[in-house]
Amino acid sequence: MEINWAQLIGQIINIFVLVWLLNRFLYKPLLKIIDERNKKIKEGLELAKKNQQERQKIAELEKQKLAEAERRVMAIMQQAKQEAAKQAKQIIQQAQAKASQEAEKQRRLLLEELEQEKDKIKQETAELVVTVTEKILSDVLDQKQRQEIINKQLQRLKKVSW
Repeated sequence: MEINWAQLIGQIINIFVLVWLLNRFLYKPLLKIIDERNKKIKEGLELAKKNQQERQKIAELEKQKLAEAERRVMAIMQQAKQEAAKQAKQIIQQAQAKASQEAEKQRRLLLEELEQEKDKIKQETAELVVTVTEKILSDVLDQKQRQEIINKQLQRLKKVSW
């Protein structure tokens, strides 16, 4: 068997050209795509890890905010209860004061009516005394004496306390 050196050298050149072409157009782009994909996967994993950490921070912040909001709500409710109790106390005091004023007003009205009735009774009594005295004394005394006696009796009636 004879070796054809021209063919052998042609084959070797063909192999090197093929390797160079494969390397240039297949392996390098393929390795580049694989590297880019690995890089994207690493970035995605890092981003997911960061997102997880951020979610945990947000969850902690939400818990803190919720606890703070609950404390505020409790404080507001406590303050509202105190305000309501204070207002209820004021309303009760106002109602009691108004009731006292109304009772005092009614008492004064009753006293006024009582005084009016007393005056009316005094007037009627005085009239009756005058009438009776005139009838009794008309036969015994003259007009001037009767008037003096009537005036004295009226003065006595005015001094009588009811």
